[in-house]
Order: sequence, then C-alpha cells, then structure tokens
Amino acid sequence: MTCDDVERLLFEGESTYLDWKRDFPGELLGARGANWDTGRAKLLKDLVALANGHGSERAYLVYGVEEVGADRHVRGITRSLDDAQIQQWAENTFDIPPTFRYEEIRWDASTIVAVITVIRVPDFPHVVASSLGGVLFEGQVWFRRGSKNTVAMRDDLRRMVSGDAPFKIGKMNDPVLKGIEDHYRAQGRDPSLPLLVNRDSCLSQGYELAVYPGTRREVWVGAVGDRFEHILMLKPKKP
Repeated sequence: MTCDDVERLLFEGESTYLDWKRDFPGELLGARGANWDTGRAKLLKDLVALANGHGSERAYLVYGVEEVGADRHVRGITRSLDDAQIQQWAENTFDIPPTFRYEEIRWDASTIVAVITVIRVPDFPHVVASSLGGVLFEGQVWFRRGSKNTVAMRDDLRRMVSGDAPFKIGKMNDPVLKGIEDHYRAQGRDPSLPLLVNRDSCLSQGYELAVYPGTRREVWVGAVGDRFEHILMLKPKKP
C-alpha cells in the first residue's frame, strides 16, 4: 500500500469494501486504561465486518481520513499501532481469524494514514469466539452490508456458508444473469463475460471477479456439454 493507492481510494465513498475512519477509537488514543478493551473491540468489529463482507476480494479499513458528505479529507492518525499487535488481538477473538495486514503510510511530513487491507478468504465466516469490551459477544458474526456494519441474521449466514462453488448459469440470455449484471451496474460497475480460460489473464489486467450477490461464488455462464465457456467479471474501474 502506497500514497498513490490511498489517493486512488479517496475518490470512493464508503461501500461493502471500504470504510473511512477519522482516527482510531477514542479508547485507544490515550494511555492504556479501563476502556482499552472497548477500543480494541471497536477496531476488531470494523475489521471483521469487512472480512465477512462480499464483493471485492480485498477490503480496506482506513484510519486518518475524514469523510464529509461526498468528500474525503486526510487528517492523519494521532498514534501508531502495530501489525503484530492487531494480529494477536484478532487471533484471540475470532474463529477463524481474518486475514489482513496493517500498514502506516506517510502522507506528508506531519501526517500518517493507517490502512488495514483485508483479504477475503473462502474459509469464512469469522465468528466471535471470545467476548470483548462490551462490543463483541461470543457467537456473533459481524458483516458489512452496504456502508453499515451489522450482525448477520439467518439468511445472511445461509449465504455465507453456501460455499465457494461456482454459481452456474447455463444460458447467456438467462434472466438470472441479467439480474446479477444489473446488480453490479447499480454500483457503477461494468460487467463483462470473458472466456473462462482467460480468467487469470483478466485478473492481471485489473478485472475483478463478479461473485453471486451475497456470496463468494464465481459466476460461470454458457454451458457446452459439462463445461462452461464464460465467467462474469467486472471491468477495471475508470480513473
């Protein structure tokens, strides 16, 4: 993660894969005290909600940026944290711990932005295994719905545990396919149907997988016998 990467993100508002924070939770900003666990829990809640979300394969929790209306302003963080420290917090709190890395990026001579890059892995949901700070409670599954972090309900959990087997659509003119494409167009994305054999090549060119909404299942389209010719992907975002 670099300043250029952060600058590109600044063009985007909060979403299923992006959460802007003015600073770390207030309980973490001073000396370690009685409310320290509450601050840790607030940070971990935001992190795990992104990890359990769907859509992009990566998600970003950014500290030191204030979102005001449609604008984002870089303010900087007021203290530093450590990747190993946050990793340990997550390992002690979740089953299975989410996959992420924490970085601090120097924006200018006096300003540092902190970014947690979350890798959304097939083995999820990440469940609260140990209650913490009056915020996280054993058995909860937090996830990201739009720009809001919330506790998963029955249907949400059902979608999460449906697995990562491809969602297969036999015909190119199937209305289910159109519905999925419209879902992504409503988010300002441009769906595409490259050949399945070109999947990795497209990813290297900046394309993203378009998963079946609410899951992490790739969408395969166009059955020819027992194989599928196409995969639904999203064209690279325009600058």
